[in-house]
Amino acid sequence: MVKDYYKILGVSKDATKEEIKKAYRKLAKKYHPDLNKDDPSASEKFKEINEAASVLLDDQKRRQYDLYGTNADFDFSGSNFGSDFGFNFDFDDIFDMFFGESHRRRGSSSRKVGEDIHMELEVTLEDVFYGTEKKVSFKAYDVCDSCNGKGYVNDSDAEICDVCNGYGYVKNVKRTVFGIFSTTTVCKKCNGEGKVIKHPCKKCKGTGRVLTEKHIVVKIPQGINNGEILRIRGEGNAGVKSGVKGNLYIRVYVKEHELFKRKGNDLYVTLPISFIDLALGTHVEVPTLSKHKITLKIPKGTETHTLFRIKGEGINGADLYVKVVGSIKLDRNTEKALKKIKDSVSNPYEDFVKKYSKYFNKK
Repeated sequence: MVKDYYKILGVSKDATKEEIKKAYRKLAKKYHPDLNKDDPSASEKFKEINEAASVLLDDQKRRQYDLYGTNADFDFSGSNFGSDFGFNFDFDDIFDMFFGESHRRRGSSSRKVGEDIHMELEVTLEDVFYGTEKKVSFKAYDVCDSCNGKGYVNDSDAEICDVCNGYGYVKNVKRTVFGIFSTTTVCKKCNGEGKVIKHPCKKCKGTGRVLTEKHIVVKIPQGINNGEILRIRGEGNAGVKSGVKGNLYIRVYVKEHELFKRKGNDLYVTLPISFIDLALGTHVEVPTLSKHKITLKIPKGTETHTLFRIKGEGINGADLYVKVVGSIKLDRNTEKALKKIKDSVSNPYEDFVKKYSKYFNKK
């Protein structure tokens, strides 16, 4: 069967060499056996795109293919894949597709992202209700001001690594049946620095960072939940050799309130009410976290532990629930007056006992 090399690479028959190379790189990244271990057919597909590219990137072979198709006498021995057309498969080409060439700048591999910092902060329910700002203090590594994060003060204090020539990595080239492959490893002599420091900065001892006391203001958002974590970007430790700073993570704990209980964004408060006010009805002022004055009507005959809802007085516009609990505290005169009242009114308990007498007075 005649193989359609143009179709295999996904290019037109009049595609330029640059277009073919671009298509090859894209497919090589997708089907290389070391990069695509989940697809069992990746190895065969990789051989196929190498075969197609080795023909279409060679002017003489391409002319033969265009005239005779794959019936032309081509040499597809494994060692020729990728090398016949002067384009070797290089892992750096794959990395460049993702990151560009900036990842291979001299010494860049030694710049590590700084560690994150974790801390805890206690706030009040009032802080949660209104939202607030808190000043926090903590220790963190910051860029050394003596060497500006380089790890050495003067240019003469460091020299280009003679192993990697200042790039921080070394290449290893290997020829396989799939072509010529190039892998990159961190230079062992300079540990990816690109430079060997002869005289490290005395203040930071060559790390490019020093431990400092930091003070920042953190915004506590309205309605934050107990245990929620705030992330403050770039307030963590500075990375080694001017690396990117880590983040600061603050776990917020809400202190238990002396009066209000929180469920979600709703607030709950218990209000002691005289049993006489429950019986006769009254109006009472309700405590709130807001600055609004709220008056609650207690209807006549309200039972103890009745729950009233006041809309919009919770957190972030949620509700406030008021539980009224009957309280009995009598002086002697009130007690005497109540005994007289008791004798003049029916007793619902006595009526209950009469109705279900068979369940009482058991021997």
